[in-house]
Amino acid sequence: MVQVFTILFFTGLGFVLLNFLYQLFMQKIAMRSWSVVRILGYVLTVVSSVFFAFMNPDWFHSFEGYACAVGVSWTMPFIEEWLLLLGWDMLRRSHIWV
Repeated sequence: MVQVFTILFFTGLGFVLLNFLYQLFMQKIAMRSWSVVRILGYVLTVVSSVFFAFMNPDWFHSFEGYACAVGVSWTMPFIEEWLLLLGWDMLRRSHIWV
């Protein structure tokens, strides 16, 4: 069962990356627009992360650590998009790509 959620997690992150690259090549990087691929990536990542945390409670030594892990798992797609945008902005400003 853990393998299924691991595959769903990386598939969800892949969908978020695919949506970012599509918007990048279409020259409209607006993270306010929602597409089916982006929503599917968010849902797969969040659901698999939450079930991953629920299935492995022995990883955490306290309830606070467990609650923090569930909270971080909900924000994982947002963190990925933020890192992709930050990386793209840094690459664009370095004058290598323009």
